[in-house]
Amino acid sequence: AKNSIQRMLNLKRFLKQNGDSAFYITGADEFGTYTMVRAIKENKSIEEVSDYFCEEIEKCLKLMNIDYDHFIRTTKKEHKDHALYIYEYLLKNDFVSLEKNLQLFSETEQKFLADSLARGTCPVCQSDSDSSLCEQCGEAILHKTLINPYHYSTKENLSLKESYQGFFNINKI
Repeated sequence: AKNSIQRMLNLKRFLKQNGDSAFYITGADEFGTYTMVRAIKENKSIEEVSDYFCEEIEKCLKLMNIDYDHFIRTTKKEHKDHALYIYEYLLKNDFVSLEKNLQLFSETEQKFLADSLARGTCPVCQSDSDSSLCEQCGEAILHKTLINPYHYSTKENLSLKESYQGFFNINKI
């Protein structure tokens, strides 16, 4: 990672020396599933865990003398506005399509669960797995194929409900 960061910084310097605009932007996905699982394990809010890791990331960047122009946090309005603009552009130009799909749902929490919060039995090797990728055999698991799905922290049995998911139209990109 350090080599690729150094190459990025060198490219930025080169472009700026040639009169071009160049920015090095980095950041953190504050609501990734790792953060959610960590918050549950530590009995903290997602915001507390996110704040901690964002501070740690920025400290590490400074310690490694990495000069970035902007640190993006996915909870900030600026990020949300840019992400929504890109999504709407892709949808309007038919680069993304919305399709019905089955997703694991918590009746207790009344929400669809992220892959790492839904566990069950892998349909291929029968190992305990989350609803994304079996770490034992490498099988990519669809929600509808996970056997006896349950909530990671509450152990509640999960149901399948229809939802809409976005898919890239690869042949149009």
